[in-house]
Amino acid sequence: MSSGEEVVPTHHDRIRVLRHTERPAHPEGWLRALETCVATGDVGGAVSLLKCLVPTYTPSRALTAAAEAVAGERPASRVA
Repeated sequence: MSSGEEVVPTHHDRIRVLRHTERPAHPEGWLRALETCVATGDVGGAVSLLKCLVPTYTPSRALTAAAEAVAGERPASRVA
């Protein structure tokens, strides 16, 4: 469990769920940004956005390498 999360009970006495207490902004904003990153192949931008939305997210080495490879192929202004 990380900061911004809490454990809450369910109707089963032995089952609990994890709930975010800090909700990201409305999906209209970040979802469009993520879709744009995916559509344009902006791997670095997509990873950066995911890291903002999920502070405990750590991309794999393979994904980090892919983002760096794509960044080398594109102008720096397009990569977050």
